[in-house]
Amino acid sequence: MNWNHLYCFYEVAKNNSLKEASRSMGLASSTVSEQVKKLEEAHGLELFSRKGRELILTSEGERVFTYAKEMFAKGKRLVDSLSFNDEAGYSVRVSIETHLENRTIDNFIKKYWKNYSAFGLVETKRSKNLSQSIYFLEHDVVDWMITSSDLIDTRFDKVKIGELSYDFYCSDELYEKYKDKRELLKRIPLGRFGTTEDIEESIKAHFLDLSYFPKEQFFSEHSELLLSLCRDGEIITFLPSFKNYKPTGLKRVEVAKDFNFPIYGMYKKSNGQLLYIRKLIELLSELNIQPENLAQIPYVNLSGWRPVDVKIN
Repeated sequence: MNWNHLYCFYEVAKNNSLKEASRSMGLASSTVSEQVKKLEEAHGLELFSRKGRELILTSEGERVFTYAKEMFAKGKRLVDSLSFNDEAGYSVRVSIETHLENRTIDNFIKKYWKNYSAFGLVETKRSKNLSQSIYFLEHDVVDWMITSSDLIDTRFDKVKIGELSYDFYCSDELYEKYKDKRELLKRIPLGRFGTTEDIEESIKAHFLDLSYFPKEQFFSEHSELLLSLCRDGEIITFLPSFKNYKPTGLKRVEVAKDFNFPIYGMYKKSNGQLLYIRKLIELLSELNIQPENLAQIPYVNLSGWRPVDVKIN
């Protein structure tokens, strides 16, 4: 197989345009078209069908593109590993732990997407917990991950990108009924969402300090269910909270302690020089994080994240 022919096909299929593919490769449209035709003729394939000016991949074309995309993405990663030039674009995969799925994380990924979009797509993948996140990272299922774990591992580097806050909520009726909020927490079942072992331990320790033992506690992976039960006055709930945002129909229950937990971006140390990490570091710099000693700097001022006092020597 002639790899030049295949690469021209790949660029045309990726851009869904002969003109755009030609522009990206710096070649004449006629040259690119001829290369694609030679690939078709050499293997007896019809890779594109035309509808007006639009190029549509045939079933054979889709199959060839699937393989070509994987091959050339790996090739571009190789080029990227040998150079610090912002040229070798490819798609990037990010895992997000389930308990961190919220508007603040979405906002951060949106900013990262815009920072990286000139070079490729940003795909996201759900991770159940830290163990699965590490498995994904180790086996290159994802390129970097977002986690609430302050993991210390010589294989990985991490940057702290903010803090996620948690609050207790109850219905308006329960809030008015129980003037003593300690009594409310003692009498109404507590439903939790988006918590990890570290967060659970922090809650437990806080309850012990207050000599507070909840009537019942349960965990759910479905935040909307908890919110619905909470609005109906069946439970109180413990959820990730955001600046300037409060779930409709609910009251925030003040407790004696704020629950704030750090959020990290983590990646293989060996990949720290690659384009997708450079663009992550660049984003943090744009958000007023000093680029030097970045892995030691514990806060980026993202909208919706609570401020943290940081001293940098």
